[in-house]
Amino acid sequence: MMVYRWLKQHIQPLKASPIECGGRNNLLSIYKQRDKFSHLKTVFLADKDLYVFLGIPEEYSEVIWTTGYSIENDIYAGSSKLDDLFDEEELCDYKKLMAKITEWFAFEVEKHKKGNACDSKIDIKILYDDKQPVSENEAYICMSHSNNNTCVNVNLVFGKNFIPANQNLVSEIKNDFKLKLRGKIIFKVLSVYLSDRKRDVKHKKEALYEIGTKPVFLMALLMIMHT
Repeated sequence: MMVYRWLKQHIQPLKASPIECGGRNNLLSIYKQRDKFSHLKTVFLADKDLYVFLGIPEEYSEVIWTTGYSIENDIYAGSSKLDDLFDEEELCDYKKLMAKITEWFAFEVEKHKKGNACDSKIDIKILYDDKQPVSENEAYICMSHSNNNTCVNVNLVFGKNFIPANQNLVSEIKNDFKLKLRGKIIFKVLSVYLSDRKRDVKHKKEALYEIGTKPVFLMALLMIMHT
């Protein structure tokens, strides 16, 4: 909604009102009933979520879907500004952590694909300063601070039910993680590093959305204005 409001603010005149449906299931339910309000010009916009791996069902072919897993993915993949916020040490740690998270995420995707749970949200929890995981079946990003390190220490703890996924799937996600690893997880990890208390300049998650969004949609706006 933040993205759509920003677009409405900057594209004039834009005679349209974004309406939040409260989740993709609700949106698709309304989409199926679109004949009831066919007199209105309506566009349906939705995150692909696990459809990025499973493909879009034919019945939803007229929905405008994100390119990646979610709009957060499209923001991240379309902007170089966010990675530029890291210092060299942070960026090295971040890449190592994302490689581990990709292994775990592929396992979760494979599990959901087998169960055909296309609407389930894959997420990860964060633990701060040596707190212990409360569930053995979940994965956790564990953060700790050391006086000898200018960068937060971050590691991924796999749940005990973790089984390495098919390596083709792992490679698919690793090679295109900006679009295929769930965007909310990516921004959660970005904020772990970029809002850490050790940093001189801190960026909250909401600020990261804005930093990533505006250059992408400014470019889209310029393209619209020249067509």
